[in-house]
Amino acid sequence: MLLINLAYPSASLHKPRLQFSAIQASVRVSYAALMSTLGYAILGLLATQPRTGYDLARLMRAPIGYMWTAHHSQIYPELARLEGGGLVVATVIDGPGPRDTKRYEITPAGLHALEDWVDSPLTEIARSELMLRVRGLWLLSPERSRAFLLTQREEYESRLATYAMEEAAFLLEADAVDDPTSYVFDEYATLRYGIMRVRETIAWFDWLLDRLDRLHPTARLAADTSGAANQPD
Repeated sequence: MLLINLAYPSASLHKPRLQFSAIQASVRVSYAALMSTLGYAILGLLATQPRTGYDLARLMRAPIGYMWTAHHSQIYPELARLEGGGLVVATVIDGPGPRDTKRYEITPAGLHALEDWVDSPLTEIARSELMLRVRGLWLLSPERSRAFLLTQREEYESRLATYAMEEAAFLLEADAVDDPTSYVFDEYATLRYGIMRVRETIAWFDWLLDRLDRLHPTARLAADTSGAANQPD
């Protein structure tokens, strides 16, 4: 019996290795199936070029696609999960500080998972704290409601100004922006969506304020009087 076992060393040694590879593949498939939207957002950024965790955090400080943000505390754990799932690989490079820096690159498996996700059915659930607040404005005085709406309108005006500057930068890449098969075009398309949505939201705020001023003209008068009183002599 001992001679028989020694006569076939390759069979006894390679079988466990094949089983382990199958387990790895199963884990990767399972992770791709359970991956969060943030994971796909990171893969989308890495699909255009390799980036460090710092690069990703900087890009996500402003909304990705002008609708999605993330913080350091969310990004780095997600990168670790992506790396563990075989969807990205990390290379250690020299960093600005005493610690080494990891630069992440999407793998073929990660690109395949991203492609499948982009092409999968979408059931989008829109959530907006702003809409929840507006539904409760009846609890406030007309003056407070007007002040809230004006503050939010100013935020959207500021966002629109930022988007206009980013659009000017996109227009420098004329050929790629006009090519629907390029990732630059798709990035620009999300910017255009952001611009159009913000403009519509500002118009909606104006409609709300107009209705409020019609029914409660004293609210606007009180706000104008307060503003004039706060002006320096």
